[in-house]
Amino acid sequence: MGLFKYLQQHGHFKAILPNQYQLSSAIYFDLSTQKSPFYGVSEVQRLIDITQEIMHAKSANFGVGAYGEARFIYQPHAQFCDRSIHLGLDLTVPVETPVMTPLDATVYSVAVHKDVGDYGHVVILQHHYLETFFFTLYGHLSSTCLSELTVGQTIKAGERFAYVGSVQENGGWPPHLHLQIVDDLGEYTDTYPGVCSQAEKKYFLKNCPDPGVLFTPA
Repeated sequence: MGLFKYLQQHGHFKAILPNQYQLSSAIYFDLSTQKSPFYGVSEVQRLIDITQEIMHAKSANFGVGAYGEARFIYQPHAQFCDRSIHLGLDLTVPVETPVMTPLDATVYSVAVHKDVGDYGHVVILQHHYLETFFFTLYGHLSSTCLSELTVGQTIKAGERFAYVGSVQENGGWPPHLHLQIVDDLGEYTDTYPGVCSQAEKKYFLKNCPDPGVLFTPA
């Protein structure tokens, strides 16, 4: 049984975000088409303004960037090359929004990747759930995670371990949380690709199943 089906059948998880976001209706941002209002926009403040305009028009305070989406938004960043398939969920919430672990966890790594377009501050948690092990990755966090977390530290399900970071510390993106499940980290320790190429899509989508499964309430 694959990890996604295992979690889907057996999983009951604590909230990852505060209730005013996680329990509210989500607005999905389409980053896959030239008809998107984000198409051709690379300036960060303009991306933020467009995001807020859309959310205000829909009376929403929680936005989602889709899993498995083929995105155009990575084109201005040379390090992405031909990679465009998004392997996580992007959860658009304000700076300093608390981030909680959905399950009991051990801190596997805490790091900062400062290149523009990278994760900025990132935390990887390891979970031993029922009969399986897997990882969750949280990108674009506040720098507080560096001083508050240590490798090997245990965190209880529902416990706050990080905050969403600002543009200045999150790799230069509009504020959001990148949430990703990773079955096997392979050679990686303090990072993991959040985007893959079309040629790699089958492998990476299997190894990084849809993190929406973690939103099954406990």
